Amino acid sequence: MLATLNAISPIVLVIALGFALYRTGAMGEDVWSAVETLCFYVLFPALFVRTLALAEFADVALWPLAASLVIMICASSLLLLALRPLLTRSFGFSDAAFTSVFQGSTRWHAFIGLAVVGALFGDAGIAIVAFMIAVTVPLLNAVNVVVLVTWGDSGAATASGMLRQMATNPFIVGCLLGGLLNATSIGLPGPLESATDFLAGGALGLGLLTVGAGLRPIEAAGANSALALGVALRLLAAPAAMFALLTAFGVDGMARIVVVICMAIPAASSSYVLSRRMGGDAPLMAGILTAQTLAAALTLPMVIYVLQQVQGGG
Repeated sequence: MLATLNAISPIVLVIALGFALYRTGAMGEDVWSAVETLCFYVLFPALFVRTLALAEFADVALWPLAASLVIMICASSLLLLALRPLLTRSFGFSDAAFTSVFQGSTRWHAFIGLAVVGALFGDAGIAIVAFMIAVTVPLLNAVNVVVLVTWGDSGAATASGMLRQMATNPFIVGCLLGGLLNATSIGLPGPLESATDFLAGGALGLGLLTVGAGLRPIEAAGANSALALGVALRLLAAPAAMFALLTAFGVDGMARIVVVICMAIPAASSSYVLSRRMGGDAPLMAGILTAQTLAAALTLPMVIYVLQQVQGGG
């Protein structure tokens, strides 16, 4: 439990610093816009390339785990899309607000996952998280890009526009490139590994700073409902559903614990960057991310405790 709190508390502190820097005027809007652009086009893609290109998958039971993850993403996405008319009609969500709830409910913060799992299980756990990144990040980014192009405020959606957005999205390109380098055993030669390491090292910190800088008073209709829904779906419903799927596919032991932990952490901070760049409700996205991060300080230790009790009882 202490390791979990140690992994989450720095996230909260960096978000708070970004909020303070923005509110005090130490950095203006033009600076934050430049930082977001840098994160979107360079730092996060470099992080994806490095993580996936260097991951070790030899000792992971891949197929049952991959099937569980893909089914989880497809089922949760279809459920949210089916609920969209209800959310917009009954809770007053705008289309842009729906994209933020969708991102906040489906995506997971791979780098918080790496920190928490690494502290608890070391390299063996990190290998499982790396495989999760390889399976889920391209699919989640593709699904969320489609949702943002369709319901975001960046313009009317067309089939060609969706394909162009997906083909040129730097998050997807970075994931595919990292996976290709891993699958071909090319990896990253020394200078490239060092270069991507330098770039990747700045991704999470700057991304979290932009989340803090993006915090705004949320006054849109249904905002409280959106925050509550984002927290409940991401931190409670997702790990419960993932546990059931993994059990059905025969995945247990440390692998099951690691995957469920990763489903019980906040959405990726890059969700805010993506929302800003593609016409989502960025202030609401920032609010969901912050609410999830604060709530996870309570819910994640409880989820880990329950998992350990179930594992011990099994």
